[in-house]
Amino acid sequence: MEAARTVHCYWPLTAKREVDTRPLIAALHARGVRVVLPVVVPPSESSGPTLRHRPFEGEDRLRPSRWGLLEPIGPDAAPHALDVVVVPAFGAGRNGHRIGHGAGYYDAFLAETPAFTVCPVYAACLVPHVPAEPHDRPVDVVATEDEEVRLRG
Repeated sequence: MEAARTVHCYWPLTAKREVDTRPLIAALHARGVRVVLPVVVPPSESSGPTLRHRPFEGEDRLRPSRWGLLEPIGPDAAPHALDVVVVPAFGAGRNGHRIGHGAGYYDAFLAETPAFTVCPVYAACLVPHVPAEPHDRPVDVVATEDEEVRLRG
């Protein structure tokens, strides 16, 4: 992540015990790294789950979505410009697959981006294997407070 110029990161749902990425976002932002956060676009009859990406410009520029997610306001950022994606999960396997919210937003997004992917989880939530379906996308690294499981890169 040292050489990354643009990092997609999620704003944590701390009430649901997601890993708190706010210190990472603040550190990247302070270093001059462009941080973008996801904006969830509901699926329609013509399209599946979609994420848009908007620059993080401070906590005061975040607004709650209808799902209670804090999302940035402002113009969209191009997803092809992302160097790293920090992917949310409630748990992950040493095989790189994760347990998310189940809606498929991140899997659809990860299928379209060549960015390096990192999934932070608590050590207690790292298991040997998470079953996957054909649409599920593994991450390149699973990181806990105790270890880093590198799968690619």
